[in-house]
Amino acid sequence: MNPSTCFTRFAAVAAADEEHLYLFRRAGQDIQVLRVPKEGGSAATVATLSGDQDVTLVGCRDGLLYLHRMGYDPDKADSTGVLGATTHTLTTLDPATGQLTELADLCPDDTQYAEPYMAGETLLLFYPNDGLQLAICDEKGQPQRTLPLTAQGEALRQTEQPYVIGDTFLLPCWDEQLQQGCQLLVDIPTGEVSRSDLCLSRDDGKDKLGATVLAENETSYLVVSSLTTEEIQAPRGDGTSATLSNQRYGYSLVDKDQFTAASPQFTPIQRS
Repeated sequence: MNPSTCFTRFAAVAAADEEHLYLFRRAGQDIQVLRVPKEGGSAATVATLSGDQDVTLVGCRDGLLYLHRMGYDPDKADSTGVLGATTHTLTTLDPATGQLTELADLCPDDTQYAEPYMAGETLLLFYPNDGLQLAICDEKGQPQRTLPLTAQGEALRQTEQPYVIGDTFLLPCWDEQLQQGCQLLVDIPTGEVSRSDLCLSRDDGKDKLGATVLAENETSYLVVSSLTTEEIQAPRGDGTSATLSNQRYGYSLVDKDQFTAASPQFTPIQRS
């Protein structure tokens, strides 16, 4: 396999089952779905999707790839009655057969848009325009339980895209009352909703945003905890240099039970 030809134009990130990684790449006007053995080996094309739709790989469950497909339907009316609307569809792809199966319309109208996520093998639908609600779904994308996230504060508004770390769904928010950022956490196995007010410390005087989680182990989170600005000397190429401002991120380890504490304790990671 030639890495320069297979890994330069990805249309989506990787997802994995027990034995393989699945990667999407652009191939002319189409999108190829590649399967790569985890133990190493050549990539195989298991399906080719039409490039007239954008595709996001949500995750894997029961041997199927879950896809968020975004297209355009000239015959579909938007909420104002005007024909021509963007379509969002939750679809599965069977990599063994290449068969596509549509599960749910993620945007039946402009006010009910849902974003799909996968935590482990649990399918989630997040409703950003409907009070910040999260639905825990069955394998067909049908909500089995809906959690209102705004119960953690009525003055909250979403600031960035949600993300998933392990079995936890995280939603970055801004608290208008406290004038600072925070993170809402949903423990998917239990449905428990909690909140972290640990903020990114900054030396530029800008808004205090919630500390982003990058990874986890059994007991701790790795978080982005600080942002500092430093001056560096950059060579111009003519023997002189220019002074530039460079942003430097700091990282910390936070015990999981401390991440949602009132005054969280954390351990900065020393960098050389």
